[in-house]
Amino acid sequence: MTGQAATSQTVSAAQPEASRTLRVRSGHAVPGSVPKVGEKQELDKRQVMLALILLLASAAPIFVSLGDHPLFGRSDARYAEASREMLESGDWLVPRLLGRPHLTKPPLIYWLQAASMKWLGENELAARLPSAVAGSLTLALIMAVGWQWRSWHVGAMSAGVLALMPLALIVSRLPLTDALLGFFWLGILASGLFAVRWPKQWRWPLLLCAAMTGAWMTKGPLALVPLGVLLVWLAFSGQWRAMGRLRLWWTVPLSLLPVGVWAAMVVVHRPGVWGQWYQETISRVVGEGDHLQPMWFFIPVFLVGLFPATAMLEVPGLNLSWRSAWGSLRRGSDEALWALAVVLPFVFFSLSAGKLATYILPCAPPLALLTAVMLERWVSGENDRGISGYKPPEVMGAVTVCLSLAWLGVLVAAGWFFGWRGALLMLPMAVGPAAAAWLWPIWKKRPPPQVRRGFGLTVLFAALIAVTCYSEELEDALLHEHSIRSAVRHIHGMDLPAEASWMTVGKLEYGFSFYHGAQVPVATPEDIAAIGEADAQSPGVLKHASPQASRTLPVRSGRAVPGSVPGAGVLICYPDKLAVLRQTQPDWPGAAYRLMGEVLYNPRKDPLVVFARIEPAASRP
Repeated sequence: MTGQAATSQTVSAAQPEASRTLRVRSGHAVPGSVPKVGEKQELDKRQVMLALILLLASAAPIFVSLGDHPLFGRSDARYAEASREMLESGDWLVPRLLGRPHLTKPPLIYWLQAASMKWLGENELAARLPSAVAGSLTLALIMAVGWQWRSWHVGAMSAGVLALMPLALIVSRLPLTDALLGFFWLGILASGLFAVRWPKQWRWPLLLCAAMTGAWMTKGPLALVPLGVLLVWLAFSGQWRAMGRLRLWWTVPLSLLPVGVWAAMVVVHRPGVWGQWYQETISRVVGEGDHLQPMWFFIPVFLVGLFPATAMLEVPGLNLSWRSAWGSLRRGSDEALWALAVVLPFVFFSLSAGKLATYILPCAPPLALLTAVMLERWVSGENDRGISGYKPPEVMGAVTVCLSLAWLGVLVAAGWFFGWRGALLMLPMAVGPAAAAWLWPIWKKRPPPQVRRGFGLTVLFAALIAVTCYSEELEDALLHEHSIRSAVRHIHGMDLPAEASWMTVGKLEYGFSFYHGAQVPVATPEDIAAIGEADAQSPGVLKHASPQASRTLPVRSGRAVPGSVPGAGVLICYPDKLAVLRQTQPDWPGAAYRLMGEVLYNPRKDPLVVFARIEPAASRP
């Protein structure tokens, strides 16, 4: 290979036993060797210790206040409640939700959450722990992959970048399937890559099979997407024979065995489950299912959710020549695989009609690896010498601007919703943009770049980790009262008959069931009509489920009237929905009531107080 002395290129190692890329300058390889297959490598104890410290720091935001804040969102509560009911019923084959079969996903996440609740109790920490562990294992895995693939620095920086991505952090703190799927997804890509590069080592096909098994048991057919990325990468580079190194003739059937056995057992007990599985797979792709969103939906999610990597993108036509990008893909370089692992899933989920923000989480680890390679070139000073067809992105400028705008937005939002005290609480978060602004002027200073730039990145990483942990504490302080947990605890503190049964009116909210510790179904019109009162002529009764007040208000002609009237039928209210406590004592005569009109509330003044208009059944036309 020939070239100018001032330029450098990257080529993929031609031998199967070499998995790393070698930098070549003026036709000569840079000093350093790539270990051969089976060659025993000495681990630097200092690097191992630093890696452990970095992993602890990276995983810290996942576990800070993990069990202190309530469940937010219907999906969080749905998974938590289904796992609680699995533990309560003792049926580990068919997950249930409000007593009915809930077979939208394979059972692995429910098994893990139910086991966690059996160990820790039925609480938020137990529900979130499997996802938190999966997120932490993903950080450890990406560090190991980067270390094995390129160098210790790439492994360390890729874990650091992934830990700072908002989407990766948020999903790791939610009781959903996505964090678990992300771990197995990265395992499929990494074990497939190493199986191609090191065909004589059987551990890689075995790990590929294990990762696919976990993905099947977590989210079903989506396990095929990362495998498809591997096949497209090999096909574009003409490595047709290398596909055999994946051992797909036995890895795929063997990985399907556990989920196939489970599915067969479910079909025996629930023959009609095929329709539900069709709804969760094919219907969501073709536009007949839930969560329908426009095609551009994932663009803002990608840019914000995968920051700061999205502020350091190497994009063909912008800072990378199309010729260089196409050549890398045709050569089948490892970087091309990670680039395809970002682009292809993004396109696949964008073309699918059903979309949720968490779907593109698997794009995060490959993007973190590519970002770490770019940062390694910057720290070592290689970018300063110039690379043909490549222009380094303006990293610190973009990061500083984005962090500053984000902080200002949070400051304004806190002041709007919580007043000047809320805005004051956001001031310490300025440490993040301040650290980035401090690093910006020294981004290109020399010499020596390694020490100065490495120290600057460490300071910025520590500042952002600290800001993240602080923001999680603020979440607990500012939002805990405006939650279903707070409402249910207040209801439990009321002097209510032990025989009262719970129902929800309107929108189904699974959080009531989880925090109440029993199923709270949606009230039917017949249930509402059965709400009784001692005197059929007396007005309806409405109670506040608010920490600030617990009043009893009569309701006449659809309006709340000042005063206090005792009554038996009790409606416990929550924003845009109602938790109905129906008195079931048989000696109370029933005077039917029905719900009239909309639910009225003012979330700015009293988020946990709502007024519902009801009228006696006798006044119906």
